[in-house]
Amino acid sequence: MNLATIVATIILVTAVGVLSATPLAGQATTRLSPCSTCELHVSHLVSLGSASDPDSPADRFHRDVVHDARGRFFVRAGFPVNRILVYGSGGILESVWGRGGEGPGEYRSIRQLLMLRGDSLGVFDQVNARLTVLDADGSVARTQLLRINPYPHQIAQLADGSIVVAGGEQTAAATGYVMHVVRPDGSVSPSVPAETVDPYRPSAAQRRMAAAGMTVWAARPDKYEITEYAADGTPLGILKREVDWFPDREVEGVVNDPAREPPHPYLTTVFVDEEGFIWTMVRLADADWAPVDDVSSISREQRYDSIVEVIDPARGVVLRSQRFPWNGHGFTNDGLIVSQRVDALGVVILDVWRPEW
Repeated sequence: MNLATIVATIILVTAVGVLSATPLAGQATTRLSPCSTCELHVSHLVSLGSASDPDSPADRFHRDVVHDARGRFFVRAGFPVNRILVYGSGGILESVWGRGGEGPGEYRSIRQLLMLRGDSLGVFDQVNARLTVLDADGSVARTQLLRINPYPHQIAQLADGSIVVAGGEQTAAATGYVMHVVRPDGSVSPSVPAETVDPYRPSAAQRRMAAAGMTVWAARPDKYEITEYAADGTPLGILKREVDWFPDREVEGVVNDPAREPPHPYLTTVFVDEEGFIWTMVRLADADWAPVDDVSSISREQRYDSIVEVIDPARGVVLRSQRFPWNGHGFTNDGLIVSQRVDALGVVILDVWRPEW
C-alpha cells in the first residue's frame, strides 16, 4: 500500500488565510468504532545506523525519517544537531549534509526534516528559525524565515504547495494561540486560539499534524482526539478514540517516578495516506513493564511498546490496530514505519518496516 506525505510538525508557511484553532463547542464528534480484523503485519526493510558511521541518528523521538524517490533515507544526526545523514536504499551511509552556522546550507539546530513537492528536502532549523529547501544533490534551492516564538513544534505542506505551522507565540497579544500561519514573506498571520493554554502544560500547546489535500488533521499528544480543519481554519469535526489503554487525562503527562510508575500513553504521530486513511502511532508502557530500582538500567525498547492504528475517517471506523514490541519512532513520508533501538555498542539504530494488510 502506498502511503502519502508524513506531516508531524506544526508550522504552516502559507499564503492561504489563517489556520484557525477555533473552540470546537458544537462540532461533531465521531466516536470511532473498533476494528473487526485488527491485525497489521510488517516486514523488515532496512536498518539505518552503524558503529562505523561518523554520526548516528538522533537518540530521541523526531518523527522525521524521510524517504525520497531514489530510495534514499534522510535522518537528522544525533550530535552535532546541524547535520543530515543520507543513507542509500540498502542502509549504507552515503554522505553527510550540513554544517554549523547561519549561512546557506548551515544549521544550528535541525528540528525537522520533511519531503516537499518535487522530491526536494525541507530542513527546519529551530534556532535559525528557518526552513531550507534542498535539491536532490543537497544544494540549497531556497530558504524561508519562520519567526514563531517559542520555536514551532512541526511543519506540513498542503496540496497547493503552501506550508502550514503550529506553535505558540510568547507575546501578550498571542497568549493561548497554538496554531499560526507564517506567510512567504515571514509575516505571521493572526489566528484564533483553540483553548486556554496552561504554560505549565507543554503538551497542551503541542500538536501532531498531518495534511490531506487542503485540510489538516491535528491532535494533542496527551489525548486520542484528532480534529480536522479546513485550510481557512474552520474546524470540521473531531475523531475520538475511546480505549482502556489510552484514558482521558487532564493533567500533564509527566511521570513523577519513572522507575516506579509506567509511562503514560502518548500520541506521537498522525499522518494521512493516499486513500485518505489516518495512521497514528501511540507509545505506551511495555506489556512486561515492571518497577525497577534504577530507570537507567533498562533501555527504551524495554520500557516502551507502540500501537499503530489505521482509521477510516469517512466511516468513523478503526481498520487496523496492532501492538508492536518496539520503541516507535514514526513514519516516513511514504508510509513506512520506523522504530528505534540501541545496539550493544550504544549506537542508535532505526529499523524501517513495510506495513502489509
